[in-house]
Amino acid sequence: MKLSGASPQSTLYAVFEFLQQQGAFFGLDGEVFPLDPRQTLSLPVAGNPWRSQPRFDVRGLVPWPDFLNCITVFNTEDHRAYLEAMLRMRHNTLGIHVYSGSNQWAESFLSFEYGGVGHVGFTDTTATQRWGYLPQRTSRYGMGAEQFYDGEVFGSDATRLARNPWEAAERAQQLWRDAFAYARKLGIRTGVGFEPYQIPDEILRAVPPEARLDLGKAPAPGPKVDPESAAARDILEARLGQLLEAYPSVDHVWLWEDESMTWASRKASQSLSVTPFKQAHDFLRRHAPEKRMVLSGWGGVARHFEDLHRQLPGDIIFSCLSDTLGWDPVHEVYAKLEGRERWPILWLEDDPSMWLPQFHVHRFQRDMQLAEDFGCQGLLGIHWRHRIVDPTAGFQSQASWDAKLAPPAYYQRYARSLARPVRARQLAPLLEAIDREQRLMCTCPVEAGDGAHQHQEFASDYDEGFVFWKGYTLGESLIGSQKSRGLACASCCDGQSR
Repeated sequence: MKLSGASPQSTLYAVFEFLQQQGAFFGLDGEVFPLDPRQTLSLPVAGNPWRSQPRFDVRGLVPWPDFLNCITVFNTEDHRAYLEAMLRMRHNTLGIHVYSGSNQWAESFLSFEYGGVGHVGFTDTTATQRWGYLPQRTSRYGMGAEQFYDGEVFGSDATRLARNPWEAAERAQQLWRDAFAYARKLGIRTGVGFEPYQIPDEILRAVPPEARLDLGKAPAPGPKVDPESAAARDILEARLGQLLEAYPSVDHVWLWEDESMTWASRKASQSLSVTPFKQAHDFLRRHAPEKRMVLSGWGGVARHFEDLHRQLPGDIIFSCLSDTLGWDPVHEVYAKLEGRERWPILWLEDDPSMWLPQFHVHRFQRDMQLAEDFGCQGLLGIHWRHRIVDPTAGFQSQASWDAKLAPPAYYQRYARSLARPVRARQLAPLLEAIDREQRLMCTCPVEAGDGAHQHQEFASDYDEGFVFWKGYTLGESLIGSQKSRGLACASCCDGQSR
């Protein structure tokens, strides 16, 4: 038996594919091997070797760092484990978005100063308050959970051990700097970026009044600083300079249309100035020509892609999330961006249903095929949690190399890594049906009446805990399906370790 590749990295990929052929499953939270290993090796037929070539040159993940169930709470060992998992999944690109908006939601990973003014660097711990939870001492957790924590505050050591916002930023940035350097050793390209239209409240107060749009009759939502002003340019360049200084090894600098603007543009036309993107491209050309710029955003930014394509330099990469929390297909505009590199971002999971299992393999199969048909060179997956979204993350990994992989066959592989053969044969069709028919409660969209779709939201935040779903009524058939399928899953997998 001989394993070979076009490069050392490709040869390593061949090793992982061989192990996958033996039943190993490589996911976000590590590897899983079958409870009953094969008695003989699975090998190709003589004279007909296995050959693999990726469907996309750029394959990767966009982990979102603003919850307690994501990379926000990572320490060095967690980053290394995550990056090693990416390598086993044969991913080669990591992209990270950083919030920089109002109400102390400006994260410390890209903290900056303007006019001598700094800002509070907000990074989540169990002592902070943000979407989905309230501050609480870990010693007050129930059912013995308090025993898993070494102090009253859980979070990244970079945050919980810092004495002030500046030290929190320094520690957090050193943590990510080390992670990005380790990614480079593994052959994984990295990128990080922010929303140029959004700035922290403290920085906004230091902006000259004539450049502010939030005074008087300001458009809302939208930029609070005039993007055509000298002040906006100075702030943008300060942020880009800080980013390059904090993370010298990154390959990509991402600029995002901010979240509030994209949701507003679903209801009314929302203008998007091209000036910040032109200025950022020029700044990188002058100060870091080896870095590639990525223009990104939520699904709404795709509505601007054709216009931006005409106005912006051709070496800027276009990338955005699929709209309606990933339920809308990959936007057909990608097919109209000939000559430009483009990377759709698919949702491995969608908020606000992060406290339930989600199965999106059928959706991914559709969107990966569309991305390939539209000529996209890359494809990324966004997520917060890890093991709970592995059913879809594993499919993204495997289908990035195997276009013929269908959901039923994939779920057979996935189930085989979780349960013994008899139970796996029961579990696989059950998971595939839950996915295909969406038998568990999720944000699957409904027709809004004007040809658009609107996702169904339910109890995503702490203060919504007494309203299980809002804006619609959950059907009895779904309640019954969720109850029966949940019991069936539990019955099928309760003997996993036996």
